[in-house]
Amino acid sequence: MKGRSTYSGEILLAAAMLLLSPTFLVAKPRPPQPPRPEGYVASWRFNGEPERAPLATVNLRGSDSWSGHALVMAGTEKTLLALGGKAKAKLVGEAGTVRLWFAPEWNSVSEGGTGPGVEVRLLEFGSWSGGNGLPAYALTIHADGGMVRLEDRRFGVVSELFRAPFGWCAGDWHQVALVWSPNATQLYLDGQLAAVGRGITLPPAAGVNDSIGFALGSDVLGGHVAQGQFEELFLFARICSSAELAADYELNAPLAALGPIPPEEDKLRQEAALAARANAPAPVPPPEFGAGGGGMAMMMGGCSSELGITRASNTITVTITNATSGLAFDLFTTAYLAGIPTTNSLWRWLARGTNGQSYVFPNCGNAFFVLGCTNDGDGDGLTDAYEVLVNKTSQTTNHSMTSALHRSADGKHFDERPGAGLRQRAELSV
Repeated sequence: MKGRSTYSGEILLAAAMLLLSPTFLVAKPRPPQPPRPEGYVASWRFNGEPERAPLATVNLRGSDSWSGHALVMAGTEKTLLALGGKAKAKLVGEAGTVRLWFAPEWNSVSEGGTGPGVEVRLLEFGSWSGGNGLPAYALTIHADGGMVRLEDRRFGVVSELFRAPFGWCAGDWHQVALVWSPNATQLYLDGQLAAVGRGITLPPAAGVNDSIGFALGSDVLGGHVAQGQFEELFLFARICSSAELAADYELNAPLAALGPIPPEEDKLRQEAALAARANAPAPVPPPEFGAGGGGMAMMMGGCSSELGITRASNTITVTITNATSGLAFDLFTTAYLAGIPTTNSLWRWLARGTNGQSYVFPNCGNAFFVLGCTNDGDGDGLTDAYEVLVNKTSQTTNHSMTSALHRSADGKHFDERPGAGLRQRAELSV
């Protein structure tokens, strides 16, 4: 749904991160879910830590959203977010997928509105050299907000590859995915195939010193602004299947419908967090592992489980065993333990599963694994295990704003208690 408060600010390329400064606060951003291991080459989630710095930015704003913060591409001024890299270091090959979520600030004519009023862009692929942008292919929305087209805009001539009708309402979030290869192009709207066209080759041709990529929510020069908000932008160097795109829609659509956290919900979350902390058992520090690898379970409030780890050659299999019935658990991994406490190591979230579920990791060297309960003691939408291992934030402080906007330059919002909340359940040499 539409964000209830907005932010104004600039993207700081030197820091390679989006810093969105609040001007007033009515609702809170809903904490984003951990990224799923989907094999993407880049993502831009607009929550403070993009994997790749933008090529260029002009007049960008942010808004509280259902997954942290959204990028607002609206207004009458030139607005640009160019993403990509140098032509000699391509982000993707000839086939790929761009998947994003978009909420218009307008109603389609078919829904009783006026549309954006002018032709606008969801995406425009192109190249940049010396401050000038050259368009290649554009995903364009008609002025009435009822038709989306993929256009070939090379060489100063516009030709249409496909078109798809739709009817959208202001503030409603929609998944949009563009799939391309030399054989065909496909458009998916809300997890469903909406259009098919002839094949194209991306990225566009350019000089080796040019920058190539795409402009999000505008053309390559910052015009034809989409008049809406963007979330959860992922780039794949492969063709995503219809099943993958449908699964992403089914997962995120209910979250998108929630919107940011309203004050009344925030109050209930805070009350639940206080009750959970009052009833939580005292943490027990685990012993440290030696070199090679191992596994443990992180238990923070009423769940129990074990990790079964086996190795055959360079393949490691991890299985959730003896787990509390009906509960889900998060699996984390690291290749190296950085001393005491274990939580100081750089852990990475892998997957969420239940009792009996196994995960296979081929071509794996040394590895350590942690299985974490999905308790959220402070009610900020981030599990206690995720905060301690990945975010390095306290699981007793609500970080729905802090983790996205106010992390220190060195990233050290650490919970310094040794082994906070960890209990060893299994240790196997792998």
